[in-house]
Amino acid sequence: MRLEMEHRHLALSNRHIRESRERISAQRVRVARMQRDGEDTALSLQLLGLMENGLQIMLSHRALILAEIDRLTHTA
Repeated sequence: MRLEMEHRHLALSNRHIRESRERISAQRVRVARMQRDGEDTALSLQLLGLMENGLQIMLSHRALILAEIDRLTHTA
């Protein structure tokens, strides 16, 4: 039962990571367009940094889920 729950958490984590990467990519495109057009990018770059930090947290959380799945698999 616990292992099934961890696999559901892993699937959700993978989805969040994929969506976050898509949002980051879109934000990079927006920043590049703004820079090309001579617009102020300070806030957009700040947001991009926050998005990238959030992704790192998601990746760390995913690693914890994988470790728990490994633990549950090898102790069962």
